[in-house]
Amino acid sequence: MSYIDRKPRSIKTQNCVLFDDYNLSYSLTKQIIERGYEKLMYINGPKEINISYNRLRGFKDALKDFNIKTPENWILHAGFDKNSSKEKFLEFLKNNSNLPQAVMCVNDSTAIGVYNACKKIGVKIPEDIAVTGFGHVKVSSLLNPPLTTVKLDLKKACEVAVEKLINLIDSNNTANKNTIIGGKIIFRASVKENI
Repeated sequence: MSYIDRKPRSIKTQNCVLFDDYNLSYSLTKQIIERGYEKLMYINGPKEINISYNRLRGFKDALKDFNIKTPENWILHAGFDKNSSKEKFLEFLKNNSNLPQAVMCVNDSTAIGVYNACKKIGVKIPEDIAVTGFGHVKVSSLLNPPLTTVKLDLKKACEVAVEKLINLIDSNNTANKNTIIGGKIIFRASVKENI
């Protein structure tokens, strides 16, 4: 069995096409910190999925390297969807008066949930809080303000996946090697240049 983009962490299958989630998350967090943000929150997806684990690990390692501490209750666990992240973030805001300077999200859908929560309670992006996503879904550039995100090289991932599938069919070769695909960070107006 092979996977593309994400897989359950419990499955040790190789020969998958995955994204460089750890390094991209680390780099995004580092660049957010370099813009002056220090009070950072992270909204993650289900723990058992590799992208949640690797993106959170990249976030935490960047904080550690910059000697920044984030309270444990500032790492929220939601689904990969806008509704669960909106509810989790609203619940956090109800119980905490201390706002983070930036909310970093496991994916763009989660970030959209944060946008919806902010709109509901009158918190302005990026004036009051910065928001980042991951994945560069089409709507991310259409949000108000447009969302800072990580664009994954989906075209290359699909090409590699098809090539692996053809090789598997032609030669019955089940080589155990994952292919890791990169991406690039796209800064937009949801994050200030400097604070």
